[in-house]
Amino acid sequence: MKITKLMLSALVAAAALVACNKEDVTPVQEGVKSIEVKIGNKIMTKGDAGTKIEHGTPVKVNTLQIFLTDASYSTDYTAGVKDNDGADAEFYWDAAQIGEGLSLNFHYVSHSCTKVVAIANAGQKLTFDQVFNATPDVLPTIDHQQDATDLLLFADANLTKTDRVHEFQTEDTNKYAEVYEAALVLTPTISRFEVDGFVMTFAQDTDIAEVKITDIAFQDYYPMMTVQKSPFKGIAYGTPVKPMDITDDAEVYAWFNDAANTGWYRDSFDITLTPADGTADVGPYAYHFYAGDIVPDLVIKLMVDNVPAYLATDVFYTKNDANEYVALTKIEEGKIYRMSAAGEVEDDGSIPFDEDDLNTVDRCLEITVDVIDWTVVLVTPDFGSFGDSI
Repeated sequence: MKITKLMLSALVAAAALVACNKEDVTPVQEGVKSIEVKIGNKIMTKGDAGTKIEHGTPVKVNTLQIFLTDASYSTDYTAGVKDNDGADAEFYWDAAQIGEGLSLNFHYVSHSCTKVVAIANAGQKLTFDQVFNATPDVLPTIDHQQDATDLLLFADANLTKTDRVHEFQTEDTNKYAEVYEAALVLTPTISRFEVDGFVMTFAQDTDIAEVKITDIAFQDYYPMMTVQKSPFKGIAYGTPVKPMDITDDAEVYAWFNDAANTGWYRDSFDITLTPADGTADVGPYAYHFYAGDIVPDLVIKLMVDNVPAYLATDVFYTKNDANEYVALTKIEEGKIYRMSAAGEVEDDGSIPFDEDDLNTVDRCLEITVDVIDWTVVLVTPDFGSFGDSI
């Protein structure tokens, strides 16, 4: 994957000022090290809400926070650390400071420090204890993760020793500290589902005149994110949000008919599909979820010749490395799951279903999901065994 570097314009210049070769220097200062941090970004993401995530568009970093720690994430090594001017080092930057370019060079760092962690767009300045001791409810909830220009991002890297040293000015002599570096790659903590439209296959001898699609909604997802250390990563937690029993048609209809049930997880449409034209393009619409061991349910509300109906996913299918369709059993951070009718990432995104899905008790909708890395994965929903037939 192509790595797009965050534009930290002062980084190279600062490195040149503080570092030199090891040859012909006075003894190395004991007990401290210098650290240079480089930040890259592997995310291919959108710039505006509601559009597909395209390749080559870097994620937006609005705030950035750095933590200096160790392999067990047990100690905060920020105390006494200095910047290039000898002042106490900064470890948190807002959008204005990031836009000016950052010099991420830290000096007088304890030799016990072996790791650098970065968190972007957390919504607030966090303490070490909040992050590494998994303080609940300090990271944004999933309803605050629907704007792709302000996503929570994590990065974690070990320090690597270089062949350079940093010069320290003292009263009577100059001393030098070994320079270590860390290369961080900011990655998202969410999975993204994209819907571009609907494709219905009518039977050749169909009696249906029209199918109207009125709503779609997602449920069964984790509402919150916390931090797991060793290895450092975000993990979804909390009671899954699942307000509908998708096996109970009366409960499904009641939920959709309740005007209070609105939010990022639901969209409404005025779409009519007919035997002459069973395709409708919309959106695209995007829905973000914290990655975890549950796969959200997709529920579609319909009117079939003015009779209420609905489809709900039993499972999503995607292709594995052997080009075989397999059930999606979890969703991963940094992945885009794009609905698939045609099976091609470039021009797909539609939810496919056919007349049998409407006229049988099974209501089996198979959606193939594409994941984008931001990996795209095409997914096909399987609508299975929910409610009564129409």
